[in-house]
Amino acid sequence: LHAPVGSGKTQSIAERAAMAISRGVPPSEILCLTFTNRAAREMKDRILSHCGPGAETVVVRTFHSLCAWMLRLEAKSLGLASDFGIFDDQDSMELLATLVREHDSFRNMFIDTGSKELYHLIEGAKAQAPPSSLRQDLSLEHVFQSLPSSRKELAQAYQAALATHHALDFGDLVLYCRAMLLHHPDIRQRWITRFRLIQVDEMQDTHPGEYEIISRLAAGYKNLVLAGDFDQTIYAWRGSDPDVILRRFRREFGNVRRFDLTYNHRATKRLLSLTNHVAMSFSSNPRPRAAPDSAEGYPATVHFAHTSTKEADWIADQINDLRQQTARIYGEPLPYGRIGILVRSNRRGEAISRRLTKRNIPHLTVESFEFFRRQEVKDALAYLRFLLNPADSISFRRI
Repeated sequence: LHAPVGSGKTQSIAERAAMAISRGVPPSEILCLTFTNRAAREMKDRILSHCGPGAETVVVRTFHSLCAWMLRLEAKSLGLASDFGIFDDQDSMELLATLVREHDSFRNMFIDTGSKELYHLIEGAKAQAPPSSLRQDLSLEHVFQSLPSSRKELAQAYQAALATHHALDFGDLVLYCRAMLLHHPDIRQRWITRFRLIQVDEMQDTHPGEYEIISRLAAGYKNLVLAGDFDQTIYAWRGSDPDVILRRFRREFGNVRRFDLTYNHRATKRLLSLTNHVAMSFSSNPRPRAAPDSAEGYPATVHFAHTSTKEADWIADQINDLRQQTARIYGEPLPYGRIGILVRSNRRGEAISRRLTKRNIPHLTVESFEFFRRQEVKDALAYLRFLLNPADSISFRRI
């Protein structure tokens, strides 16, 4: 299902689940996957609004949540503790920083390398690991085989440190799930018959390892939907490649039907015209059209600034002008919360934020919404995590 943003993709997935339930498919045998917890909640709400209370058992998860769920259920057969902890990106980078700081050899080798870069290197190796590198005992020695020797040594030390905390990171969840489905035929057979219908939202952001899990789960009923905007992916750095996945999908499932949602119900006509002209230079997919009731919209403005300060000042001027215009027309200015600024990198966002503060323009950055990354929240959670997992020395150190 090729469905650009605003074309009704989530709605279509929800309606398809509702149709399956109306035809007798038990809700608990429907699996819907998406990329973020927020998107999963939205999809669950849509399905419930279409299907009613009976659809509460439809399984709606992110990839990491699905893998964690499966691994916990099968932990005994795999030799894992079912109460293993899960390190998020921030926890993992803190662990790497500790390893580099506390070991002389690593400190000398990686003194100029940030923990974020090291983490992405290790996670990239896990995401791109071929099936031949997966082992039944879940060891990762062969996964890191392609890394330079110094980085391979750090990756192995990092995995050993995770083990002492009885924890897995996000990459481990996917990698261990792949190994489980590959090397344990009895477990694989249980899960192959678990879901009659599988639907994947935002498939363009999945990497081949994640697709491998879905492909195995769908091997029984062969009722699989991949939905997304095939022209865009922001996770190429972690191995996402829509073209590769679609080729594998057609090869493995044979009689594949394609649908294109071509009406965009969210954007204005002028904005769609602009984006379509850009996309035509690199895409052969059908371009989205404005829905009949779409507004004409305002023309786009391109502005070049010589410095970051002048750029931020121009943005501040645009905000003030917009508020003055709406005050004249509607009697009150447009609320600040209805204005958004998109930036290419966090560094650009920080520069603009500093200038907006100086210009007395109230604003929130994305980081303001990252509740579970706030220091006081992570401090409070550390107590709970340590109570559940006394081997979690990262939480103990935070306490």
